[in-house]
Amino acid sequence: MTIKARTITEQERMQLQEEWNSLAQTKEVLRLWLKGEIKGINENHFDPLIIDTIEMLHRKQEKKDFIKAGMVIGEILSESNELMNAFFLEYRIRHLLYSGILELKGIPKSMGHYSVKL
Repeated sequence: MTIKARTITEQERMQLQEEWNSLAQTKEVLRLWLKGEIKGINENHFDPLIIDTIEMLHRKQEKKDFIKAGMVIGEILSESNELMNAFFLEYRIRHLLYSGILELKGIPKSMGHYSVKL
């Protein structure tokens, strides 16, 4: 199957350039596609989802124990309808660790090398 690309018009190119210039001026590190446009939101937007996912995984355990960070991220990505970046989620997990909200076991050099718990 061949997909034909079309050349954008000068007007479309100018509109895209204007949108990019507008986005480049914002300070947010997280942007989401909401209601047909890109919106900047607080970087802690997914923190409640991360915490809720860890709580849900804890409930599945016989005894509350550490959970691999990669498992938490995988669960979030598989259950969510939103497109999320795994590396951004790991960044937020590390923030929750360094803020004292989560406990750490292991060395947080990559999501497969450490575990977390509430």
